Amino acid sequence: MAKVISSIGYSLGKVHSGMLAYLCDLHREGITGPLESLFGALGVAIPRCPTPAREWKSIDLAIFSGDDVEPRILVEMKVDDRDHQTTRWIGGQTRKDFQTVLYPEAFPNCDAYLYITLGMGDY
Repeated sequence: MAKVISSIGYSLGKVHSGMLAYLCDLHREGITGPLESLFGALGVAIPRCPTPAREWKSIDLAIFSGDDVEPRILVEMKVDDRDHQTTRWIGGQTRKDFQTVLYPEAFPNCDAYLYITLGMGDY
């Protein structure tokens, strides 16, 4: 039997981030079950009007509450990849460290930081 994942591969991080953005769009249109199911399983509260922004400040996906300027949820998606060092401007200085360390420090007002690995990732 033909299998789509075997044919095109699953190591398409942008596709997975795009699917999360799509679930946010569905939620805003009133189809709340898929996003509630996923985030509920992860223990993450959904913002009142989940508005996705892909590749926001070099982060795979930021989810805002409506028109807020600060994201409520940050998502870093790794597919057959691992956390790598990046450079961020934090507290008046340039810091280089792993994404899982720097993102919470750079954006302390988020409700959730999701680091999702699929395939041969770190976790």
